[in-house]
Amino acid sequence: LFLAERLLANSDEVSKYRFAAAIALLVGHVVAIGVGTSAEPPLFATLLATHVLLAAATLALAWRTEMHSLALWSVGLTGLATLAARTTTPERAFTFAVIPYALYIVYPLLLGVRAKRALHPYLAAVIASATFFFVARNAMIDARLEFMIGVLPVAQAIILLALLVRLLRIEPPEQRELGRLAIVAGTALAFITVAIPLQLDKQWITIGWALEGAALVW
Repeated sequence: LFLAERLLANSDEVSKYRFAAAIALLVGHVVAIGVGTSAEPPLFATLLATHVLLAAATLALAWRTEMHSLALWSVGLTGLATLAARTTTPERAFTFAVIPYALYIVYPLLLGVRAKRALHPYLAAVIASATFFFVARNAMIDARLEFMIGVLPVAQAIILLALLVRLLRIEPPEQRELGRLAIVAGTALAFITVAIPLQLDKQWITIGWALEGAALVW
């Protein structure tokens, strides 16, 4: 792609080449998902590496071209691949989920001011967070780690709060995209809210939600 951009003088040709590259990367995910659901024995390392490389290449293309909507298409297919993966152990299920999740969290953090007012990189991080939560939760249950299940949503809330702080630092107060801030902050709050009934029981759930409500009012 980078070579083609240097060789092609016509902007329309460059746009077509970028579109073709994006389609090829997304179709690559679809092919890999099909192979992963039918291969015997079930694939793990090669399948994970394939999806990670395709996702990283798609995000690099989005970075280069500012076609940030590609992040949404990519996270949707990567999430489907994670849910469809036939992992044989909780450790493998967790690994298959956490590496793509990290990609979609790191992308908007590194993008910084290059994101401008785009919502897509941050929405992709939110979608990746939801997918990772469900897969990681099942993996923790299978590994008999229910006693510390609340750590999962709390850790994800902290990660999203770091993303929120990054947004606040790169945007002047008078130019902030409030909808984008609300999505990231609301998702972080949702994970904290979910952590309370997952970790606590009986009256402690009510007490935990009451404390959260008091903190929100403050």
